[in-house]
Amino acid sequence: MEEILTGYFEYLKQGKHLSQNTLQSYQNDLKQYLAYVQSKEITNWSMVTRKIILDFLVYLQERNRAQASLMRMLSSIKRFHLYLQIEQITQQNPTLQIELPKKTIKEPEYLTFEEIERIMQVPNCQTLLGLRDRVMLELLYASGVRVSEFVELKVSEFNLVMGLLHLTGKSNRERIIPLAPSTVKWLQKYLEQVRDQLVKEQTPYMFVNHRGKQFTRQGVWKIIKQIILEAKIEKSVTPQTFRHSLAVHLLQNGADLATVQEILGHVDISTTEIYVKMTKKRLSETYLKYFPRA
Repeated sequence: MEEILTGYFEYLKQGKHLSQNTLQSYQNDLKQYLAYVQSKEITNWSMVTRKIILDFLVYLQERNRAQASLMRMLSSIKRFHLYLQIEQITQQNPTLQIELPKKTIKEPEYLTFEEIERIMQVPNCQTLLGLRDRVMLELLYASGVRVSEFVELKVSEFNLVMGLLHLTGKSNRERIIPLAPSTVKWLQKYLEQVRDQLVKEQTPYMFVNHRGKQFTRQGVWKIIKQIILEAKIEKSVTPQTFRHSLAVHLLQNGADLATVQEILGHVDISTTEIYVKMTKKRLSETYLKYFPRA
């Protein structure tokens, strides 16, 4: 059973052009699934039934796994059993009668203009790391890049003369993001005054940690967590919050939906539309709060 699962992982690597994060998620999910199936003394994938899969989902639910996590797990299992059937490793697909539950869409948290300004004032730009952190915050907000994209940014992807960032993001989708003149100035300052002093060995990555190495997502999150604490922001803020904030602020200032979709790199415009709903909700709340006859 392990050999077949390993073969599936190789199939995903070679044929599906998945991001490393997506591939890792599939591997983690299906290794848990394999362990559970084997604990039930099942020795062949053909022996897996619909009941086994449902019991596994209940097992996870009893261990307080979130709905989003359960949905992803079931999606991973469904894809795997479809592969088994296509490759004629099994004759039946036990997942066909199992429906994915509808995902509850939660409005993402975002920051106000005032909160963004408070956050930007926290780093001490008189120090190397403080200036670096200020530029990191600036770029996360101004470009809306995902944290997984941020840690992979290379110096060669920036054209500061043209004010553009050309990156390859999720699912290998390329996009060009315009950079505001103020953002370009911060990036130039970082390159001129900070980066070369932090880098110990040659590296293509734009932002590096205090050891001169490529950032991890956890490293970026840790810095932001400390800055939010010092800014006395009570919201739950992650690197993704800056992305949400950019989308809302662009729409509030008159940007069209297609532009926001392109900047954020959304494949489906319906993903971008949630920000429109948030913007309209905020407009309504402001009207009711300030209109004297409301």
